[in-house]
Amino acid sequence: MKNERNVFWEKAYSELQAHCQSLGLVFEVVDFRCGVHDIFTADHLTTELCIKEIESCQRISDGPTFIVCFTSRERRGYQC
Repeated sequence: MKNERNVFWEKAYSELQAHCQSLGLVFEVVDFRCGVHDIFTADHLTTELCIKEIESCQRISDGPTFIVCFTSRERRGYQC
């Protein structure tokens, strides 16, 4: 999962950002796995937290919402 996330941040993000700017759009990314505290994962609240964040993003955004899940074959316990 780290490899896909790293490629996204190192290559795809800047290209998507530039493309959106050329169209007069704002491209924002929310990384749900970055900053999720152990208390949420220990209490199995990660999914609920992610859903609330998606709803928050939809409320404040004028445009479409896209969700991409990077998963790891080694970590099957948490899936989107």
